[in-house]
Amino acid sequence: MSPRGVAVALLIGTGTFVAVVCSLGLLVLPDIFDRLHFLSGLTVATLLVTTGVVVRTGWHAISASAAIVAAGALVAGPTLTHAVGRTARFRDHGTLEIDDGERSGPP
Repeated sequence: MSPRGVAVALLIGTGTFVAVVCSLGLLVLPDIFDRLHFLSGLTVATLLVTTGVVVRTGWHAISASAAIVAAGALVAGPTLTHAVGRTARFRDHGTLEIDDGERSGPP
């Protein structure tokens, strides 16, 4: 196997592994706020697989499509995670304000 083939296998394999682990974390964890942490890993998985596709095919229509999807994930992922976190916080507490008992660290 060529060095390029090894790089492609590592990138796509690692991206797939990260996506599976993050998906299992979403299924196993009990709290919405804990689950949100695993969503960031899916963005990393998307970038790894996209890089693997670009290395494998070169810069063609397929890799351009993968790059567009990855760019969308980079923009939409953190935005959606933040929106879901705020909505869950509002649903659970009725407000977005942090109480004094919830603060950690020095005042």
